[in-house]
Amino acid sequence: MKEEEREKINLTDRDANHMKTGGSKDIRPGYNCQATVTEAGFIVAAETVTDANDRNQLKPMVEQTEPNTREAVKETAADSGYGSYSNYEYLEQKGIDGYVPDDHFQQYKSGEYKKEENRYHYTNFEYDGATDSYVCPEGKRLAYWKTRTNLVLV
Repeated sequence: MKEEEREKINLTDRDANHMKTGGSKDIRPGYNCQATVTEAGFIVAAETVTDANDRNQLKPMVEQTEPNTREAVKETAADSGYGSYSNYEYLEQKGIDGYVPDDHFQQYKSGEYKKEENRYHYTNFEYDGATDSYVCPEGKRLAYWKTRTNLVLV
């Protein structure tokens, strides 16, 4: 385990990675299977990976789909597990219409942001178009201050 820098290892299948199963808290050794499917239901690309989430799989699946179909991908739909800034940027650069919800969509949909401990999440602020400002959950108005254009991401 030290050689492979891993906390856990499966002695019967060393390639398997420990991951949650079916949205539960149960963690077992396994694989993450990916597939690209046409609107008609044909599988045109497939891959099995050891990454526990889907975030890094959108680009490889698009890049596998195009040579398999001999066509450029024009649009794609994926669940919120594929939602990330880098995936949205990739789709934009490739000119692909992407229908991929924000990776926090499930939390929003389940009402997670309505809980008291999340009351200052941006979805709980209301925009007032007449004054071009936001109103926080406590009813205080937040006026526009400035726009930053020299933002550096590290």
